[in-house]
Amino acid sequence: RDPATMASKVAGQFAHMKNVAAEFVRAKPNLFELAKQLPQYGVGSRFTRARWEHRGAPDSYWTVMRMKPKASGRAGRAWGQLTWKGEAKEGVRRIPGTMKAGIWRVL
Repeated sequence: RDPATMASKVAGQFAHMKNVAAEFVRAKPNLFELAKQLPQYGVGSRFTRARWEHRGAPDSYWTVMRMKPKASGRAGRAWGQLTWKGEAKEGVRRIPGTMKAGIWRVL
């Protein structure tokens, strides 16, 4: 067995697995995984955390104003305006917890 041939086979298999992983959608997606399924990568959409309503904060959500996703589409940075209990907070700021899986819902 030629070591160069074996290395190229392994590299080819790894590249294939990387492509498969990129297309995989988790059962509990994070904010970026939800946003990439929406038009304009979710800009203008409203996202809420699953627990907010249960903890006495209905009508609380983030309106996404800007997204800067990484090439994988699973990570990055997001900015938006927070509306808390029906009252819009001033300014656009970075949305915390965007990478946490399973806590985000699209409104």
